[in-house]
Amino acid sequence: MNIIANTSGHSLPEHLANVGLLSSALIKALGVTLGDFTNDKLSKMAMYAGILHDIGKIDPDIQQYFAEKSVRDEGNGSHHYPTKAAEKKHNFQSMPRHNEISYYLINQFCTDRRKLTGLNVAQTKMVMSVALWHHAKPIRREPLTYNSIANYVSARKEAFKAGMTYLNTTLPALIGGEVSVNFDVDDDNFEPLGSLPGYKEAYQIGNFVDDMDIIRNHIQVESICSLLRTTLITADRLVSSGVKIESPDDAAKLAEDVLAKHTTTNLTDYIAKMEAYPVFTQDAKRAQRQATAAEALSKIDGVSVLNGPAGSGKTKISLSYTKEIAAKKIYYVTPRTVICQGLFEELTSQYLPEGVSIELATGADKRVYMGDKQAFRVVEDSEYRHNITITTIDQLAKTITTHGNVDLLLDVLTSTLVFDEYHEFYNLSGYNLLFSEIIELKKALPRYPTLLMSATPNYFFLERVLELYHPRSSTTPVVNFKTFNEVPYRIELTSIDESDTAHNPITKAVECDKKTIIISNSATTAQLGYMRHHENEPSLLAHSKYPNAVKNQVFREILRNFGDLSPADRSVLRSGPIVQASLNITSHHVITELSTPENVLQRLGRCNRYGEDFEAQFTLCLPKGVGLNGDKTSIKGPILHTLHRSHELHAAVHWAKFLSNELTPGKPATLDELYTLYQSFYQQDEVIAALEGDAIKALRESYANITYNVLDPVEIIGTKRKTKTKKNAKNSLRGVSHYAHAAVFTFGDNSLEATGDYSPQFSVNKEVALLYKENYELVNDFKRYAHQLDETKYNRKQTKQMNEKTFLNLSLSDEFPLFLSFTPDDLRSIGQDENNESSIIYVQTKRQDVGFLSLSTISKS
Repeated sequence: MNIIANTSGHSLPEHLANVGLLSSALIKALGVTLGDFTNDKLSKMAMYAGILHDIGKIDPDIQQYFAEKSVRDEGNGSHHYPTKAAEKKHNFQSMPRHNEISYYLINQFCTDRRKLTGLNVAQTKMVMSVALWHHAKPIRREPLTYNSIANYVSARKEAFKAGMTYLNTTLPALIGGEVSVNFDVDDDNFEPLGSLPGYKEAYQIGNFVDDMDIIRNHIQVESICSLLRTTLITADRLVSSGVKIESPDDAAKLAEDVLAKHTTTNLTDYIAKMEAYPVFTQDAKRAQRQATAAEALSKIDGVSVLNGPAGSGKTKISLSYTKEIAAKKIYYVTPRTVICQGLFEELTSQYLPEGVSIELATGADKRVYMGDKQAFRVVEDSEYRHNITITTIDQLAKTITTHGNVDLLLDVLTSTLVFDEYHEFYNLSGYNLLFSEIIELKKALPRYPTLLMSATPNYFFLERVLELYHPRSSTTPVVNFKTFNEVPYRIELTSIDESDTAHNPITKAVECDKKTIIISNSATTAQLGYMRHHENEPSLLAHSKYPNAVKNQVFREILRNFGDLSPADRSVLRSGPIVQASLNITSHHVITELSTPENVLQRLGRCNRYGEDFEAQFTLCLPKGVGLNGDKTSIKGPILHTLHRSHELHAAVHWAKFLSNELTPGKPATLDELYTLYQSFYQQDEVIAALEGDAIKALRESYANITYNVLDPVEIIGTKRKTKTKKNAKNSLRGVSHYAHAAVFTFGDNSLEATGDYSPQFSVNKEVALLYKENYELVNDFKRYAHQLDETKYNRKQTKQMNEKTFLNLSLSDEFPLFLSFTPDDLRSIGQDENNESSIIYVQTKRQDVGFLSLSTISKS
């Protein structure tokens, strides 16, 4: 009997053994140990995953196609049938694929009481999950069930029993004695004994428990599955390409070669050269303190944390740190594209302008700088191949949540990771769990260090979620950098009535000529404040809801006017939270709404950022519902209601009360004193208990987000049609976005006037399009008239038959944008006098764009 693994005729038993040996060798070479999971245990699990991943190929139908060479090998281990006759005979729509059959065979015939030899039930489940998900599943019209796999195998039971007997005979000599695989062929029970697990099974909302220890266990389980999956797929692709492995020693040598891919880079030489630049050496005291911090960080095993206040030079310290640890490749990972873009500009123009290839890899912005002072070039299909890659957590998460990039996770894990402004991941739904997974793995890989950077490290996040830090431990991964800024700040805690716009510092006019930055918790508050005062106030407006081209222009103006304290055209900046981190701007006075300790201190970093010789002012506006005098906290006002919805209420309220108790009215405070207060805030038992409640709620939301928006990795079978059309995903952890247009209105003299134009096409969040309450009013308005506005795109009969959800989904494509309001000409053409009061319009003023707002929001304010 001869059973083969692919169209090249490779022996299936040899393929299974070689993939098992290499998967195990990769784990051993990494030296990874995770809690109770020793390296020996993990390598054994990897061996099992490799040996068992393709056992479904004993399927007689698959063997027939392999033998007849009627299968095209797509180069990634997927096997599709090129002729209609072949596809009809073995149709993936109704028949299981080999990895799905593998899962069934392991569960039914290879386990004793749900256990593989040497593993417990939980460990065996992890191996089975990895075997199942080493391929993406095809998109089917009807979901495949475990019962249908059982029926399929049972109909071919004699062939499958013969195949399992063959593996029992051939595998032991190939795999040695490290693991034991035996199929119980005598068991004639093909009746289904289980069900197919979903991808990221531990994070399914049905598994959520209000217990941080159990959540931590889920993070560990999923991190191990991610690790085993990337090592299995890496090994499978290498073995399938024809790499020869004849012994465990061969596997060990190949594993070391795979992990030693970056050894020829000279990155550290260029960083050493950077450190000698005059701009970095002219302040000897500053340079020495930065070097001392970098050295201290380099002596911490695994994951270290830089607590670097505003102006400390975190980027330079991080580069010096990577030189100290002799990094061969660096990933900078941030929470937002705008931070990535700023970091890219810094590195290419100031820190490493020559000799180093630096890549910007975000969803919308992909550029590469080859270190030769040439122009930046947009590149396609060459991501993650450079000395330094700057990317977002969204892109990094795809190495865990998708199939195409899963082998990239091994590259990420064996490179140096630097997470900038990592504190923002704490409350970033879904991503907080995926980030925690990566940190869980990097803690276990001291050979490949990781650095977390923030001016506000969020000690609760470090202690209870990431388990990196304990305030009473004799050792700490945190290196605290004393700020260079020693000037005093006048901190004013001001109680406000949010409805009194004339006296609320956030919404009233700024009447002094000192540079003032007003930061609100929402873009809408900033927009309305700008609209009230733009004709009498030299103000700029910034928020995250602009189209990209406008946003880039706005940020250039911000840097031009607020890059220093010299006189400028605009002395007031009204902004949402977008300017609070990783933006080198400064002011005489910052006014902000109450928020979390991290947000408040980040915003403080935009006030006298460079420590010039004057007393800067920082005003923290506290809504009346905070309850400073022992009153019960009320969440009726917009500020506290928003904080409550984002699971930040307790952190913000306890912070306000803490500052009220600790700060002496009228007495200035230095940044050092404020950062000391921040650290002691997280040592209050009452605070920790309250924050744990908020954290549990946020993590529950993350489980739900992953359950409904991280789909099982899927694959489109057949030829993929190339198109220039852009299309947004139907599911996203950040929220689903739709392409849209809005009618443009100018605002002046307290009135709106339609221009007759539409805004450029932009992406709008689904919640905005549905008015934050699943209200399809705007969608139905456009659906009703779409055929009148563009009959070439919208067939009246077809659109009438669509339900509102189907019609909305059309706008996932840029070919069918949603119109959220109409121009006067189009209103006349559809027989309407004016836009619906809920309509969203695009507002402009003489000086700058305001952006998108609903007519009802404007009229109410």
